Amino acid sequence: MTRRVESDRFPYLRFRLEVGRQTHDLDALIATGFDGFLAVPPDVLANGQPSDDYQSWSLADGRRVTTPLYLGTINVGDLGTVPALIIAPGDEPLVGRRVTDRFRLILDHGERVILGPTQNLHPILTISLLDRTTLRPHCYQLATSIALPWFMWTHSSFR
Repeated sequence: MTRRVESDRFPYLRFRLEVGRQTHDLDALIATGFDGFLAVPPDVLANGQPSDDYQSWSLADGRRVTTPLYLGTINVGDLGTVPALIIAPGDEPLVGRRVTDRFRLILDHGERVILGPTQNLHPILTISLLDRTTLRPHCYQLATSIALPWFMWTHSSFR
């Protein structure tokens, strides 16, 4: 049996987001022009969750915005968990290519979205970020796929 996730709400993807102690089930628009992980409305993470950092982004209209940045994970059903950098700039959740590039993405004739596993992720770079609350480093490993040349992230943390 092949693992996959399907959504009949085209072009949206359903997943579970975890940031700190918060958990949210979200439907996010698949934004193939967004090269980040996930963008959510600020009120999704407004329950007193302090941001881990801030990041500047260039919008399609040329404007630059600075948004809060959160470290979290996205659980994509049977396909597993993706560590993610989440920004909070807009009014609709958007899932970007740093998430969708980790999977085989099929946009089926404007009717449904099918996400399946892809192979051949190979690590090429590791960076560390310091968690401000626990003062523990989080190690992020940048990886690429032979099938898809864009960069992706895998995650592990040290205690």
